[in-house]
Amino acid sequence: MSIGLKRGTVALREYSEQWPIEFEKERSVLLELTGSNISRIEHIGSTSVPGLKAKPIIDIGIEVKSTEDLNEIIKALPNDIYEYFGERDIEGDFFFAKGPESYRTHYIHVSFAGTSQLRDYVKFRESLRSDKNLKAEYAELKERLAEKHQSDRKLYTKLKGDLIAKVVSS
Repeated sequence: MSIGLKRGTVALREYSEQWPIEFEKERSVLLELTGSNISRIEHIGSTSVPGLKAKPIIDIGIEVKSTEDLNEIIKALPNDIYEYFGERDIEGDFFFAKGPESYRTHYIHVSFAGTSQLRDYVKFRESLRSDKNLKAEYAELKERLAEKHQSDRKLYTKLKGDLIAKVVSS
C-alpha cells in the first residue's frame, strides 16, 4: 500500500503493516541527515496504531534540546524535499511536510524536550493502542468526520480535537 494523500482531502485507509516500515525508513533518513540534533523520534498519529484506519500520511514526532538543534535540523533537511512551515497550529510544534505540495507523504512535528507536544502525541498513541473502547470510539469519530468533511482536512482535524484533548489531559 502506498502512502500519501492529495492535499486538503480526507480519505481513510485500512491499517497497513507497511506504515511502521515506512516510519522506520524515514526515521533512518532523518537521523542520517540530522545526526545528533535529534534527542527522540517517535511514530505518532493514526498510522502508528495497529488496526486503526488512517489517512495514509506518516506522522513523525521529534524532540530536540535547543533552538540551535532545531535550526540545524531546518538547515539539514533539503527544502526541495521537506517543506518547513515553522510553528503551525500548535505553539511549540515546528512543522515540516514531505512530498510534493499536492501529495504529502510524511508530516514531521519537531518540539523541544521538556514540553508537552511529543509527550501528548505519545500519550494519545499509547492510549489508543491499549484501550480498545477508546480506539473504537476514535475510529467511529474519524469515519463520521471523514465522510462529512472529505474536502476539508483542517475542519476534520479540528473536530477530532475535543476527544484528543480529553485523553491527553486525563
